[in-house]
Amino acid sequence: MTIKIAVVALEYALLFCICAFIYKTMRAMYGDLHDKAYEETKVTVNKKVALVILQSYDEKLVNKRILFSDMLTLGRGVDNNIVLADAYVSHHHAVISPVKNQYQLEDLHSRNHTYVNEKVLLGKIFLQNGDIIKIGTTVFKFER
Repeated sequence: MTIKIAVVALEYALLFCICAFIYKTMRAMYGDLHDKAYEETKVTVNKKVALVILQSYDEKLVNKRILFSDMLTLGRGVDNNIVLADAYVSHHHAVISPVKNQYQLEDLHSRNHTYVNEKVLLGKIFLQNGDIIKIGTTVFKFER
């Protein structure tokens, strides 16, 4: 009787070891795939782009380059990444977001609109190298 119990216990121990091995192998494979997927995303998103200030109410800001790779918020509110103390700029005026390997500009229903290449932006647009963005009295050039 005790030998039978010992054999059953050994069978369960062996089954447990096999399950643990399969679990660890699957977890390692998932981790590798997960890391590779995010590495590829980081490579495309981490490329720095810039906004160059061409014209501004504050002459000290002209020709300043603002490098970024993540989402960038623009507006009069102090919680924005770029704060524009301009009466023609809304509290939360616009946002530039990375989308795959491009950058998308969205006007956040501002009162005085956002302009891209002298045209009113309605909704969203993918930015191209050299696009001119006007928010209030500030004019930016988008560089990739």
